[in-house]
Parts: sequence; structure tokens; C-alpha cells
Amino acid sequence: MPLSSVRRLYYRTAAALAWRRLRSLSGQALQRRAERAALRAFHRAARRVPAYAALLRERSVNPDDVRDIESFRRLVPLTDKQSVFAENDLPSLCLDGKTGNATRVYTSSGYSGVFSFGLETGGDARRGRAMLDLLLTMYFHVASRRTLLINTLPMGVQVPASLPVKFDSSVRSDAVIAVVKAAGGTCQQTVIVGEHPFLKKVLEEGLDAGVDWPSYRVSLVTGAEVVPESFRSYAGAILGHDPADPERGQTLVTLGVSEVGLLVGFETEGCRRIRRLAFRDEALSRAVFGEAPFLPTFVQYFPRSLFIETPTDEAGRPRLIITTADSRRRIPLIRYSTGDWAEVRTHRQVRQALKSCGRGDLVPDIELPFLVMWGRGKSLAVAGRELFPEQIEEALYTDPAVAAATTANFRMASQGGKLHLTFQLRPAYQCSPTLEDAFRDLMGRSLGIPVEVRLVCYKDFREALDVCYQRKFQHI
Repeated sequence: MPLSSVRRLYYRTAAALAWRRLRSLSGQALQRRAERAALRAFHRAARRVPAYAALLRERSVNPDDVRDIESFRRLVPLTDKQSVFAENDLPSLCLDGKTGNATRVYTSSGYSGVFSFGLETGGDARRGRAMLDLLLTMYFHVASRRTLLINTLPMGVQVPASLPVKFDSSVRSDAVIAVVKAAGGTCQQTVIVGEHPFLKKVLEEGLDAGVDWPSYRVSLVTGAEVVPESFRSYAGAILGHDPADPERGQTLVTLGVSEVGLLVGFETEGCRRIRRLAFRDEALSRAVFGEAPFLPTFVQYFPRSLFIETPTDEAGRPRLIITTADSRRRIPLIRYSTGDWAEVRTHRQVRQALKSCGRGDLVPDIELPFLVMWGRGKSLAVAGRELFPEQIEEALYTDPAVAAATTANFRMASQGGKLHLTFQLRPAYQCSPTLEDAFRDLMGRSLGIPVEVRLVCYKDFREALDVCYQRKFQHI
């Protein structure tokens, strides 16, 4: 039997066992293991990471006083990009002060103004590749189906899978379309990985170029920021998706934090079903996500390698705090604040919330903890209301004709007690009173307030002269 056939059989078997294993896990037992792993990670970093030992001395923290998870939460200081990456060189952040046998360095987007870094060894790369091949088999059956995987992530971010036929396009929509046309028909399915604003560009330009997207059985994998549920419907209509038949293609939402890992959390079928229904069901949305202004990212995560906390900040908003527990990691992060507005929910909490609104039928069958994330939480005060860019995006994709007219790049401002929105049109569209009215009516209905809208031709959108999809666009 050829080696490739052996590997594919291995991953098919491993995927089936992984799903069975996930459904047998105990959420409470996993949490206890995660707490013990976090304590070990803290003491290892305190002993072996020069920059972290110095930080503890500066904060007058004696590692010997941290004996259990209660003292861990009480005594161990929070860290962030500034205190970790801006104030230290790379070796001092590593175990034993050495980069060791690192073979690759990667960085964050620089969205916050400070770059964070990660290091990868040859062993990390092999483990990451094996894990990604397993996940792709679990979700898309790549060990059984010849798959074209197109990586459109910016800044050279890798998707180190080995089972699919892989093309790294970065943010070149013309290259993606050319490869789909040339090679997509030779495969049984296509998986495109990227950030959702760029995926929108790819799908729409593909339509303009005559691509029959449904014929390629295309699935999307996206994350990096909050993905509107309405985008899943918008993209699904272009790709011919059917929520009841994921074999025809699906949009999978994941959660990654560059300095922590490409995959921190992943959407299970239970997550996806709850979020999709909550978009149309206010009672369900309130029960699961609370009185939130927009639908958050909703994923599950594996706590063996990550200990996640979401304590509230001074403003009373829960924030994402991560401790990396893998002892092989070159740059450990201890109680690291990503700057995101997020909340951990146990499986029990989600089950109770679903039963409280009469939707016990939606209880997920995997007891991994959930992470609910609203992103950076940047907002604009307008007439006594707090408005978020995610609300605009959520509304935008509910009207396919309106969504198709814009690049989805927009700026929001408060003037005279009103919300002013400036949208960039796609190159093929021109501003007209009819189109402007359609945008204004959609935003006004969705937000429940009067909205002033200005549409700007593609080349005249001064607010986004540097839009190249390499960095997140700042809407405020």
C-alpha cells in the first residue's frame, strides 16, 4: 500500500476517534486539568524565562506564594503586548533565555501599534501540521477527498497542512480566482482560508469573472475578527451552501490569536447551529449571549494547552486572559491579556441557558468550554447610545444587493447627535440617490436611529487609501 494511502487511512481513523473522544470528555475534569497545567506553566516561566522572572521581581511577586488556582488568580499579574513584547528582546522571553532550535518567527498584525511575536521549532511545525491535517479531516474529510486548499491569510501566515493540494496566495484575489479556475475542477472540493472582508472580495470578483462557485464545492474557513452571521448567509448564497447539508460546503469560523496560536477556538456543529438560530431569535440570543449589541464569535476550545480566564476590567467588561500551558513552547505567555472583550462559558452554563428559553434540543454534545468573544470592543457614542462597527457589518450583509455594492470598508463618526457612515463602493458601482437611499434605509432600520450615509467611489475613498487587506481596517 503506498505511503500516501497509509497516511490518509491513518487520518480517517484518527478523525473518527477524535470526534468520539471529544464527545466522551468531562468538562469539569478538563477544567481541573487546565488549572493544574496553568500552575505548572507559571512556575516553569518564573524559573526559566528571564524577562518574566524580572517582571515578577518588579511586581514584588514571590512565586512560592502561588500554590493553587485561587492564589494564581489573585497574585499573578496580568501581562500584555506592551509589558511582554515592547519592553523585552526576543531571547529574554524564551525558556532559558535562548531561542533554541527555532526555525520560524511569526508576528501579529500590529493593529494595536505593538507587534507581538511567536517562535516555532521543527517539532512545533510537525505537530502543527499533524493537528491541522487531523482537523481538516474531521471537518472537511480531506483524507478521503482530493482537496484544493487556498491560503489567503495576509503577512505570510502559514496554513501548514500536508494532505490537501495547497496554494498560498496571500491577499491576491486575481491569483485565487485563476487557481480555482485552473485546478479547482481537478479536485473534489475547495477550501479557502482567509479573513472575511477579503473572502467577500474573492467571491464577488469571481462572480464578475464568470466563476460558477457552487460547481467547485467551496468551503470557507475564517476568523481573526468577529464574523457577522449574516456574512455566512451572504457567502453561502454565492457558494450554493445549504445549512442542512454541509457536504455541499460550509463556512467554518475559528478563533486565532497570532502570538498564542493559529487555532485557539473552533466552531463545532453545536456552536454553529446555536449562533445561526440566535441571529433570528432574540430570546435565544439573550439567553446564551446576554444583552449584547451584536452576535459574538462563539467557539469551543481545548483547555489542555490553554488556560483561559475572562475577569472583568474597570469598566465591568470581561476581558480575554490566556495562559499557554504547553511545556514545549519557546515563548510562554502567563495571564496574557489579548485586549479582547470575551467571556468563558462552561458547558453547564450554556446548557442551562438553552433550557431556560425552551431550546434544550440545541445543547451541544461536546462538553468542551465555550469562548464568547466580541472583539476589541471599540465603539462610538452617538446620541447617548454605544454603537459598534460590528453592528454595521451585521446589518450590511442582510441585504445582498447593498452588500454587493460596497467593499465593506466604511468609516463611522458622530456629528450633530447623528451617526454618519461613509462607505466605499466597489469599482463597478457609481453613487446614485437610489443606492444611497437603500444604504440609509437598511442602516436606519437595523440600528433603530436616523443615519446619514455617504457613498464614495472606489478610488475616491480617502479613508482607505492604504487598504490592501494586510491589516485590519479601522472603522472609527
